[in-house]
Amino acid sequence: MKKKSVLYLGGGGMLGVFGAGIVTSLEEENSYPYLDAVYGGSAGSFNLAYFLSRQTHFGSTIYWENLTKNFVNIKNLIPESLQIVYNRFISEIHPESMINSLNVEHAIRVVKNEKYLDIRKIKRQPIPVYVKVLDTKTGEVKFVDMKSNPLQRLREAITLEPYNFHPTQRLIDGEAISPIGIEYLLLKHPNQKIVICINYHPTEIGTKNREFRNYLDGILCSMMYPHLDLYARFRQKEEYYKNQIKKAMKEERVLLIHPPKNNPSKEYTTDPEKLKETYEMGKKAGKRVAEFLRS
Repeated sequence: MKKKSVLYLGGGGMLGVFGAGIVTSLEEENSYPYLDAVYGGSAGSFNLAYFLSRQTHFGSTIYWENLTKNFVNIKNLIPESLQIVYNRFISEIHPESMINSLNVEHAIRVVKNEKYLDIRKIKRQPIPVYVKVLDTKTGEVKFVDMKSNPLQRLREAITLEPYNFHPTQRLIDGEAISPIGIEYLLLKHPNQKIVICINYHPTEIGTKNREFRNYLDGILCSMMYPHLDLYARFRQKEEYYKNQIKKAMKEERVLLIHPPKNNPSKEYTTDPEKLKETYEMGKKAGKRVAEFLRS
């Protein structure tokens, strides 16, 4: 057998359904023997969990059957923002009283009860799996072993600030300020091919809308964690993301996978038909990844 490869799955809220399609094809193609390690950021961590437990067909339906309701609530954005200001400058709010526009606990309940994730299979799977987190005490973005505590690692990986505020939780989504991390992957795996799957088309990165949102996110996160320089990191995020994509495209041993321009889904999409269409796009891209891994 040829040298094994490394797989990275990025995040993007409901856009993670594209990555779900990718891992579904990889399971169908039995790509496990070709993988040396897998890494996930945010939604990509959920997709990898179902991939390692060999439940991708079942697990992928979470996007259009379970997360279209009670997970994303855009109406909470303004009260949530006001709550963060109040919590920072007036009086601390009890964690259970927090208003969030992203209901992380709903997603965790789904994988525990409705779309049961087989934790035992993940732990028995020989492929190492790591999820990206931000340490809110030190400001360090790092990869941690999912197998040490799968459900807790998944909760941390999708706790996306400022849309889900858990002041007592030390580790949160690291993909929000540090997408991909190609330098780490190249250094960690100097002799292997690397597949990087993102859920945005490259032309979507660096738009004025994204830069403005990062500006607002940076302000709110700097109030949530005043000891960290998150404002600057959010302001630099789009340029950083574009540079990551450029580096990935220049590296001969790296395959960059992303959705086509006509992808109908967005980060907050709750239309099941659009999500299914994006999922099928991911499955098609997954066939290309499987072929790359075998080559």
